[in-house]
Amino acid sequence: MKRLKAYYTVETTLVMSVLIMMIFSVITYTLSLYGKVETYSEKCITEAADSGVTGNTMRLERLICGAKGEK
Repeated sequence: MKRLKAYYTVETTLVMSVLIMMIFSVITYTLSLYGKVETYSEKCITEAADSGVTGNTMRLERLICGAKGEK
């Protein structure tokens, strides 16, 4: 009976270590994606400001294309 309990403890330790590594890798990957999205959005904002796009011109483009606006 003692042998079974020791085996269960070792098995649990191995599984938990793998699960913890997987959780941390998923969190790290998600945070790196958020960083990439932040960088891309900042780039889009600066390029839109440099090209002279304003809120009014964007609304006009949506009206011309037939897109429904937010209420």
